[in-house]
Amino acid sequence: MNLSIDDYKKILLYLAGSMSEHKQELIELDSIMGDSDLGLTMEKAFSVSSKAMQDSTETDIGKFLFQTGMAMSEAAPSSMGTLIASAFMQAGKNLKGKTETAPEDWKLFAVGLRDGIVNRGKAVPGEKTIVDVLVPVAQALENDSSGSHKEIFERLETVAAEALEKTKTMKAQHGRAAYFGDKSIGVQDAGATVAYIIYKSLSNYFKE
Repeated sequence: MNLSIDDYKKILLYLAGSMSEHKQELIELDSIMGDSDLGLTMEKAFSVSSKAMQDSTETDIGKFLFQTGMAMSEAAPSSMGTLIASAFMQAGKNLKGKTETAPEDWKLFAVGLRDGIVNRGKAVPGEKTIVDVLVPVAQALENDSSGSHKEIFERLETVAAEALEKTKTMKAQHGRAAYFGDKSIGVQDAGATVAYIIYKSLSNYFKE
């Protein structure tokens, strides 16, 4: 089954709902080594942009996702808000020209999320950031993008969960968390949790 603009509008609303549900979890994780605003930032970025895009008349899915990223940037101009916005904008660039997407096109989406954040934030795997989930997920899709939407995201949810767990073994190298040095080891990364929530939510969406 291919997805249309209307499907992407529904997916954005679903993601916004998930970020709202996980707001407190993100606040608590961010309070350990950050400034406690991650949950609020992600809720605002996704809720404002998803609502704004419901009235969009755009038919190009790539342009739609790029515009979603722009809306996120305006709604939440913080560090993580800018990174997530960059992710969606790059995903949009990768899917530009498509009025429908097939299951295998999720590879373009995942690579876009990864590249948008890597290019903006300059983090590399192993530094305890959102990249530590985005990179293995994109790699998994580059290796195998076969199956239905549901089958693809069932695999990716597992990959994302395993990658998130690994962030507990890493020492933070960026942002406020870096000041904690070795004390950051053993703590799940808040940014990586955002990436996990995105992929888990997509998995849940296609199960329903």
